[in-house]
Amino acid sequence: MKTFLVCLGILLGATAGIAAGIREGMSLPEVEAALGAPVSSMSKGDVTVLTYPNRGRVEFEGGKVVRLSRVRHADDPPTAQELAAADAAKTEAQARTEREVEAAAEAKSAKENAAAEAEMTKSNAEHQRQIETAVEQMMQAHDTQRTNDDAEDAGITSVPLHFWVELAIALVVQVGVGMVILKLAFAWADVHADWGQMFLPAFAGAAAGALVRGTAYALWQTDQLFRLDDAVSYGVLLFVLLKATHACTWQRAAGVAMASKLMSMVVWVFLSVALSRVLFT
Repeated sequence: MKTFLVCLGILLGATAGIAAGIREGMSLPEVEAALGAPVSSMSKGDVTVLTYPNRGRVEFEGGKVVRLSRVRHADDPPTAQELAAADAAKTEAQARTEREVEAAAEAKSAKENAAAEAEMTKSNAEHQRQIETAVEQMMQAHDTQRTNDDAEDAGITSVPLHFWVELAIALVVQVGVGMVILKLAFAWADVHADWGQMFLPAFAGAAAGALVRGTAYALWQTDQLFRLDDAVSYGVLLFVLLKATHACTWQRAAGVAMASKLMSMVVWVFLSVALSRVLFT
């Protein structure tokens, strides 16, 4: 818009230059604005005469032009020199406009390229940061997993209190679960036994397993016994069944003890997971 206005002004100025001239009735300031300053000026009464180069002459009476000679009249057609000057001015204005348009286009293109380059640099930096963060998180996760694996391989628990609380809860729960399972196992073996007879074998078997686990943890800081505690618990349970219940034969006692132990192991797996989530999460 600014370029358009500049060009319009140049063209209007050139047109005004072509049409520059005076006519009768114009005032002194108007004549001087059209022709410029005169070579000389003479006044007598209300008559004023302005002299211009090439014997140009403009006479005023009462402050208005009354006669003029050898000066450009407003109604005269433009000369060849004036037309040529106007064409040159127009050509120069067009060339200037084209240069300004090209310069504006180049500036806009440079600005867009700079913005695109800055955006690409920002995007690359963000992508690099995300990659570095992901790699760091993977390394931390790997180190944590390796530490946990080493602790598991060594059989060392990171929170000793967790083991003892779980061991105590397991003893209580296994006694109760063992009594119920023994009752069902006796019914399966077609052996009559009341609930009082179920407590001693259930407690003895659970206590034997807990004692083995607690001793191993206290001495060697490990709870990976490869079912040694279950084997000891089964042996004690079988022995107590033979001595304290009506399962008077080895075959019957072994069947009841085996069924009881298998069922208690399955039940305890589900209960231990549920209790760990409730107590330690």
